[in-house]
Amino acid sequence: MEAHQVSAKLFVEAGRDGGGVAPMDFINAFHDWIRTSALDELLIDVTDYSHVHHGPGVLLLTHEGQYGMDEAQGRLGMLYLRKRDEPGALADKLRETLRRTFTAARLLEQELAGRIVFRGDELLVRVHSRLLAPNDAATRSAARAELDAVAAALYAGVPTQVEHEVDPKQLFAVRLKSSENPRVQTLLERLTPA
Repeated sequence: MEAHQVSAKLFVEAGRDGGGVAPMDFINAFHDWIRTSALDELLIDVTDYSHVHHGPGVLLLTHEGQYGMDEAQGRLGMLYLRKRDEPGALADKLRETLRRTFTAARLLEQELAGRIVFRGDELLVRVHSRLLAPNDAATRSAARAELDAVAAALYAGVPTQVEHEVDPKQLFAVRLKSSENPRVQTLLERLTPA
């Protein structure tokens, strides 16, 4: 399946986001990443939308996309959205998006020294192109093999569900859920084996 502008969200473990972590902690961390060129892309600016209820939270804008501590649906998590992108195979786009999401989440866990921990048993994936990926059964069918392959790489040998969020008014979205809860570093290693 062809896709572009894919996003992925990795959720914070319940009870681990209240350990004194405030939006200013994310702002400071993202500004530090800009100063030190912590990620392998051009980092531009930080924007604070934490005042918006269940909104985009704190964003780190880059030349190609954006990272953010997203608060949508009342669930805090690291979200990466690639905005400058040409259409290509969904599996390739998803792997690159997940690599960037996991890398940023791992850096944030390190920077905040255990005050925030991301859970590895649930991922939200969206395709932000309604033209290439309308939110319907046909898109789900076309994407199934690629989504299953990525889920198998991340959660090899563990029961995993790929749940399609059916709502034609929303972007095409799936949740990958596993009975295993690996650490972010483990997911990153499974995604990009040596």
